[in-house]
Amino acid sequence: SQAGGIAWTLDEATGQYYYHAFLASQPDLNWRNPEVRAAMHDVLRFWLDRGVDGFRVDVLWHLAKDPGFRDDPANPNYRDSEPPFMRVLPQYSADHADMIEIATGLRRVLD
Repeated sequence: SQAGGIAWTLDEATGQYYYHAFLASQPDLNWRNPEVRAAMHDVLRFWLDRGVDGFRVDVLWHLAKDPGFRDDPANPNYRDSEPPFMRVLPQYSADHADMIEIATGLRRVLD
């Protein structure tokens, strides 16, 4: 994960693993699921209806990942003095092609 350590955590209640690009307390959502997108758009509308003028969206490129959840390749230029997340090149874990569609949908809600 970007926070260091593994990016998959076992949920003891369900016996299933979930992915988190950052902390285990921040599970990633499946933005390819139309119901998830609609729900998140509703969250934006909820706050806009209450007068919020905008949103800060950090690391937007981490919303879309490779659909096959392939492992990122090792970074051949990694040095031990660098943060652990730099050990791999973010080829699959971020900035996937459908990121544009996700960002466009968010922008439509805000417009």
